[in-house]
Amino acid sequence: MLRSNKKRIVVVSHEASNTGAPLLLIQLLKFIESNYDCVFEIVISRGGPLETEFKKLGKVFVLKPEGYSNSRGFHRFRLILNNRIRLLKVFGVAAKSDVIFCNSIINGEIIKWLRYTRKPIYTYVHELEQVIRMYLQSGHIRPTLKYTNTFFYPCNKVRDTLINSFGVHESKLARLNYYFPLHLFENMPDSKSGKDKEFHFCGIGTASYRKGTDLFIAIARDICQKNPGYKFVWIGGFESNEDAEKYKQLANVDGYSVVEFVGPMEPGQVRLQYSKYDALILTSREDPYPLVVLEAAYNKKASFVFKDSGGVYEFVNDCGWVLSQFSTDKMADCILSLTKDNLCERGLMAYEKAIEMHSSTNLLEEQLFFLKRNKE
Repeated sequence: MLRSNKKRIVVVSHEASNTGAPLLLIQLLKFIESNYDCVFEIVISRGGPLETEFKKLGKVFVLKPEGYSNSRGFHRFRLILNNRIRLLKVFGVAAKSDVIFCNSIINGEIIKWLRYTRKPIYTYVHELEQVIRMYLQSGHIRPTLKYTNTFFYPCNKVRDTLINSFGVHESKLARLNYYFPLHLFENMPDSKSGKDKEFHFCGIGTASYRKGTDLFIAIARDICQKNPGYKFVWIGGFESNEDAEKYKQLANVDGYSVVEFVGPMEPGQVRLQYSKYDALILTSREDPYPLVVLEAAYNKKASFVFKDSGGVYEFVNDCGWVLSQFSTDKMADCILSLTKDNLCERGLMAYEKAIEMHSSTNLLEEQLFFLKRNKE
């Protein structure tokens, strides 16, 4: 049987959750599928709600289905056995592939086996130092650092972290901007009227220390004490019931909550929310290049960020507001100093920059150098 001329790419995703890295991977694969002569075989380390979307793009192998970690007894044994069988199948598929593309630095447990196929391994790194060091201790990082041929990075902060903190040589690094096409935001609802006297701001993510939910609440408390015409909403769930109680108590001022917690939403639902707000407040302590900032930008909403949180300031620096240090007082003062016109102007700038940096197919083709030879 003659071998197909299509480039065979084994894609490894650390999970199929409704989070930034898997969502961005799906958009990238859709672009590659539409523009290059490729076929995907997709390995998902941990299953989740996006499995259906991945299956539209190629054959999918889920190594650890949902509920894997909570299984017990014979059921647990059966799942472990199936995991090993699937891993052997994946190895066979990878041995016949041309390229292995890993969509996270934490895929080391899979890479340590796939390296024996001697296929070039490309790893798209979405993580910064805190997360990398956490997984380094558990053995999920070291094989990635050792056996990856080329590391793709979405922003200079990730690049510098790999070089300065983990010894990756500059020659093994290549830029790959996040691809998030504009058409995903077609038919979005119209934004709230600029004549509305109240200011509405949102924070998004699972409420946690890393996402800086406590900082968001502190900003809201400060502003609401000075001006009651400001409203704050947090979109996202809590890591535990204890966290829910803690953050709700922190937001309570004299029996009134300065932050409305609306709970978790599906990605499509979240995109419908931005029209209700004047801007996004990103209070993360560590967040490499969060997708929510791009979603806000496509809705012509600017963002407030802390410079030391990660690499997104590269995007926000001239189309939003970047605070040089983790000062809730300074961010509150900055927000209070702005008018509706200020917010609208920066929101439009963010929209134009998002299209240029993250919806440009020409830029993406330049960066996908390992596919160029097989482009139709």
